[in-house]
Amino acid sequence: MDHNDKAPLTVIDKLRRFCYIGKHDEPVYVPTTFDLTAKFIYEGLHSLCREASGSEMLDCLSSVLAASNAEHLPRTDESMLVLAVYLSSKKDEKERTLVRAHFPSLVRADHDLFLFVKLTKEIQKLRNLRSPLSHTVCKAVIAWYREQPLDRLLHMWSVASEAVREEHRSLLYRCHYTDKEFDAQIKAALSLFFTRPADILKWPTALSPVMSCKSIIMGIAKVRLVNSAKDALPLISEHSLSYEHVPRNVVKSSELVTALLPTMSYEHLFHSFPKFRRFYMPHKFTNSDYVRQLFDEAKLRASNMQPIRFLLKGKREANAKWLRGVNRPPCSRTHNLMQSLLKKSFGLNKPLGLRIHVTLNLESTYLRKSLNGRWRSIGYLDTIVALSFGYYKSEEQVDVHYWANKEGQLKKLNWTKEMSMDEAKDDCEAVEVSKSKQSLLSILDSALMDKNNTYDLFLVLVPAATRGNPHNSANELVDKLDKYRDVFHVDSKFVIVSLRQQHGSMKYGNKRRENILELCNLSELTPNIINAFALGKFQ
Repeated sequence: MDHNDKAPLTVIDKLRRFCYIGKHDEPVYVPTTFDLTAKFIYEGLHSLCREASGSEMLDCLSSVLAASNAEHLPRTDESMLVLAVYLSSKKDEKERTLVRAHFPSLVRADHDLFLFVKLTKEIQKLRNLRSPLSHTVCKAVIAWYREQPLDRLLHMWSVASEAVREEHRSLLYRCHYTDKEFDAQIKAALSLFFTRPADILKWPTALSPVMSCKSIIMGIAKVRLVNSAKDALPLISEHSLSYEHVPRNVVKSSELVTALLPTMSYEHLFHSFPKFRRFYMPHKFTNSDYVRQLFDEAKLRASNMQPIRFLLKGKREANAKWLRGVNRPPCSRTHNLMQSLLKKSFGLNKPLGLRIHVTLNLESTYLRKSLNGRWRSIGYLDTIVALSFGYYKSEEQVDVHYWANKEGQLKKLNWTKEMSMDEAKDDCEAVEVSKSKQSLLSILDSALMDKNNTYDLFLVLVPAATRGNPHNSANELVDKLDKYRDVFHVDSKFVIVSLRQQHGSMKYGNKRRENILELCNLSELTPNIINAFALGKFQ
C-alpha cells in the first residue's frame, strides 16, 4: 500500500481485522473469552459476509490461514467463525460453493475443524434452524476427510486422545460418512477412530489397506492399553514413539520423561511445566535433562517464544490452587524458574526488521502498581519491561523514550544492548518521574522534528490511554500520523497498549485506514497482534 494512500476501509479489511483481534468495527483489542462473545457479534459478521463475494472471502481467508502466516496469526478461532458464518448463512449458492470447495485447504488441523463445527451449531441456533449442521457444512466436512493425505490422517489418529477420537466419530456419524465414497486407504484410516485399541491388535480386515503402517499402528494401540510408565518404556523404544503418541496419564516418571525429551517441541516442554517437576526429587530437578532442554538457547531461539509468555506462565502457575496442596513444589520455585527463563529469553526472538520508537509512562506512582483484571498479580513495571526490552534486544533499531516532566518532554532511556533485564528495570526506576504530561501527540511532534531517524512503528506503553487524547477522539492523532507518513514517505503504524484498562480509550473512525491500533490490558497474544499489525497484516 502507498504510504500516502488514505484508502477506505473495505468489507474485507474489516473481516481481516476481525480474524486478528476479534473486532471489525474498531481497531481495539480486548482479551476476552471467545465462546462468550460469538453470539453477540454474529449479526455484524453476517452483514459483512453478505457483502463479500466468494472470491473476496477466499482471498481473505487463504492469506490469513496460510501456513506461511501461522507465526503472525494470534489464533484461528476468529477465522473459523468467519468461515462458519459464510458457509452457514450466505444465500448465494454459487458464492457459497466456491468457498466450500477450498474448505480442506483452509482448515489445516482437526482442532480447527471441531471448532468450526461447534461455531456452526451455534449459528444454526441463532438462526432458529432445527438441523445442527447444514448440507453445505456436511459436504465440506466430508470433503475435508476425503482430501486429507493418508499420512496426515494416520498422524491425527496416532496423537488423538480418547476424547478427540470420540469427536471424530461423532462428526463422521453426523455427516453420514458411511453413505459416502472414500479411497480404500482413507476409509481404513478413518476406521481406526472407530476401533478400540484391543481390537486393533487383532488386525481386522478393514485395516488391510494400511498394512504398510501396521507396526507403528500396533505399537500405538499397545501403549494405549498400558497403565504405567514402566510398561510404556519398552514399547516407546521398540516402536520409536514420540511424546505426542503417549497418553498423558502414562507419563508419570522421570525415566519416561527423559526417554521422550528428544521428541518434544519447545511448546511441549513449556506446557509440561510444572507437571513434570513432580516426577523428580527436589534436589535433582534443577540439573535434570528436562530443565537443560528448557534453557537450551538453540531451542529457545527456534521457538521464537515471546518474553511475555514466561512472565505470564510464572504468575499463572504460582497462583494456581493445585500448587498449594500437600507435597507440591513451593510457588516461589515455580516463579523463580520462569523468571530465569524470562531473563534468558531476551534477544532470542526473530527480528521484525522494523525501526521502532517506544514510549513509556514511567511515573513512580504507576511503577508501584499492578495490572487490573485477570493479571492483577503482575506489576506494571514488569510488564512494560518484558514488552519493550524484548523489542529492544531483538531489533536492530529501537529507541526507547519516556515522558520526563509535566510539560510532556520526551527523554531517551539509557538502555544498551549489553544490559540484562534487571538492569533495564533499574534504569526505569532510576529516572524518578513524579508527574508527567502523557501526550500521544507529543510523540509524533518529536518524531517530526527528528530528521536523523525514521520509524516504521510507534509503540506506546501506558497505564491508560484515556490520558493524552483530546476530546476522547483519535482524529488529531490520525491527522498527525498522516503528516508523519507523508513527510517521511513511510508506512508507519501507531500502537497503544493500555495496560491497566479494559476498554478502548477513544473513538476511532470506521471509514478509512487510520493505521492506529489499541490493545487493552494484557494477554499472551499481545506481542503477536502488535507484530502482525506492524507488518501490515491487517488494518
